[in-house]
Amino acid sequence: MKNQKGVDIQGSIFAGNGDVFPSEFLEMFKKFIRQQGWQFEGNAIAIEENGDFVKEYAAYHGKYIKLYDYLLQKRRCYSVLTLSFQELENILQFQLPKSAYKYGAWWSNESSGTHSHAYSWLNSGWKTTRIILGESVDFIRNEPAPE
Repeated sequence: MKNQKGVDIQGSIFAGNGDVFPSEFLEMFKKFIRQQGWQFEGNAIAIEENGDFVKEYAAYHGKYIKLYDYLLQKRRCYSVLTLSFQELENILQFQLPKSAYKYGAWWSNESSGTHSHAYSWLNSGWKTTRIILGESVDFIRNEPAPE
């Protein structure tokens, strides 16, 4: 695997005309990042014109946030990670739905449609590979496409 290269940016980006809501701006920014084949890790803070803090946004908010956080943390250490269903439920602190035990499609790397749970691993820089239903899931670090 290639070494990850990136930039840790500390600063602010402001819309020139000021008519874009912070959440809309962030979605546009994340879309641009994905279109380049890049990845966004971390979070962003929305700021009003006067400099007041509005809201903090993470790359993923959702029911599977604990899995997102766990995988994001492990990304720097592993290129492949196997987690048992029991480990996944311990991380999540709730039981996986029955469909996760019965259908391999639940684990697909689909970023649209009804698989919103997939954002937890996709937005943290992973893809699922080998799934043994009811037993384990292999996650592989999702490297940016080579140029």
